[in-house]
Amino acid sequence: MTTSKTWVVPTAAFGSGGTPVTEYPVEDPMAYLERYRRELLRPESVRLVAETVGSLIDGTAVERPQDPRKARMYRTPDRAAIRELRRRVAARRQPGVS
Repeated sequence: MTTSKTWVVPTAAFGSGGTPVTEYPVEDPMAYLERYRRELLRPESVRLVAETVGSLIDGTAVERPQDPRKARMYRTPDRAAIRELRRRVAARRQPGVS
């Protein structure tokens, strides 16, 4: 079962074989996001926290200052943003709407 499609730039543009440009999920975007969170983000987050706590307990943790130029905050969307995303997804599912 394929879960994503790849857009390929024709060979004339980049030589033999073409070049993949981007991947996008074939399934429902909301289901894709939930599956991505459940299968990748949550397990990796738990693993990272457990690893960090273990190194703190063992005394092997090494402190490093965070580069403020790279310390961007990515917050979880608020309820209004989630409602807006769901509204857009629903609108795209309606026939004749792009």
